[in-house]
Amino acid sequence: ATLFWLGETYFKGSDYSQAEKHYKQLIDLFPDSIYLPQTYYSLAWTHYERNEVKTAKKIFLELIRKFPAHQLSEDATFKIGECEHNLRSYDTAREYFTKYILKYPKSTRHAEAYFYIAEGFVVFIGLKSVQDQAKPSVYLVLTACLER
Repeated sequence: ATLFWLGETYFKGSDYSQAEKHYKQLIDLFPDSIYLPQTYYSLAWTHYERNEVKTAKKIFLELIRKFPAHQLSEDATFKIGECEHNLRSYDTAREYFTKYILKYPKSTRHAEAYFYIAEGFVVFIGLKSVQDQAKPSVYLVLTACLER
């Protein structure tokens, strides 16, 4: 527990290198710890905060693989979609967000997931903004998605 809380303390202070060090120590030294799911989650966030998106995605995937039924798997699935979006892998992001929406039908983050899907589509078709007057039908479709 001490290593986890040290990691959290460093994370809250934005010392992501020290946080990472403590999280990794906990994973290596205590592979059966009850803190493991949260440790993987926090470790992924240390990389996400440093814009090491590929590494963050890998750790979020590991969290889901090791702890598929844990409550943090829902947010990890969402974060993977965000990672793909930040990597400009819009098709893959859309797949993750769609999977998220289907797997977690009671989530309060559906509107946000639809927004990411729409934003990726907007970038794909080259609009400067969703309200680009040259594409009013696209705007209406995207608006309808966001209102679901």
